[in-house]
Amino acid sequence: MTTTPEEPVTMSTTPWPDVFDALLRRHLPLLGAGTLAPATSLPDMGLDSLASVTLLVSLEQEFDIMVPDERLDPDSFATAGALWTMIREVVGDRGPARTGETPARPAGVGEPAGSDRATP
Repeated sequence: MTTTPEEPVTMSTTPWPDVFDALLRRHLPLLGAGTLAPATSLPDMGLDSLASVTLLVSLEQEFDIMVPDERLDPDSFATAGALWTMIREVVGDRGPARTGETPARPAGVGEPAGSDRATP
């Protein structure tokens, strides 16, 4: 199941969905049950280069995106807020082919042979 960043936030007072919060927490060994705020320094909470890569893969899978290489810089992984901003921007930049949505097709196209549906 993929998630869209427009989903309402529940049980959390952060500006991101709970799934982002949960994924991020799994990669921050020094955070524990502490507060995860937009200004939380990810390196200070134990996010190293290896954890950044595994976090990125998890986020790409969850949000059905591929983060372009030019977006992968230390500033994007500096704070929880910076990372969420980057994810939201990438989700907003993707076209229909990257949303996981099926593009609309003309009536009759792709219908099984003998279908009752009329072809134009």
